[in-house]
Amino acid sequence: MFLAQQAAESHLVGPRRHPGRRRPVPGEDPRRGKASRQSALSWACEAVRSISWSGGGGTMAARAASARSGILDRAVVRLIRVERMSLEWEQVVVDSARPAELGRWWANALGWVVTFEADDEFEIRSAPNRLPGLVFVPVADSKVTKNRLHLDFRPDHPAAEVERMVSLGARRVNVGQGEQPWTVLEDPEGNEFCILGARKKG
Repeated sequence: MFLAQQAAESHLVGPRRHPGRRRPVPGEDPRRGKASRQSALSWACEAVRSISWSGGGGTMAARAASARSGILDRAVVRLIRVERMSLEWEQVVVDSARPAELGRWWANALGWVVTFEADDEFEIRSAPNRLPGLVFVPVADSKVTKNRLHLDFRPDHPAAEVERMVSLGARRVNVGQGEQPWTVLEDPEGNEFCILGARKKG
């Protein structure tokens, strides 16, 4: 049992989350991850404890071994599920020459709200307590090539949305896409993003 408990604990207890950037949102319980892990660990230990008996011989021993294997399998699956749920997509970080200016442009373009503003960080979200957000941080160097990561948006009316974005200051850009059902644009600092075509029905 002690070895099983050690294995469960070593699976659940990973590196601590970096405290520097994370800020609890309104109504959020900062202990939720710890509570979920403790609950799963308690469940796993109880499962191991419940099958620590050896049973008799013959058929009884075989049944005990089968029960032990099945419960341990379910314990491992449950622990893995909790570990996966503890990983949350917090934000996308965008390097910027003028973070506040670019962040406000995106907030206006998307209809999002500003949730944090400082000299070294400007964050917007679709709602104050909704993730992920977009965080703009200052960098000294300028963009020199196409981004390796970009955002895609699928509006109800793609052509109208392209025109709206252009009216706000976005620019059409050719990155070698050719004739496609989507349109490639760039924001005021040259970061590419796409307006996708209408979703096919059925």
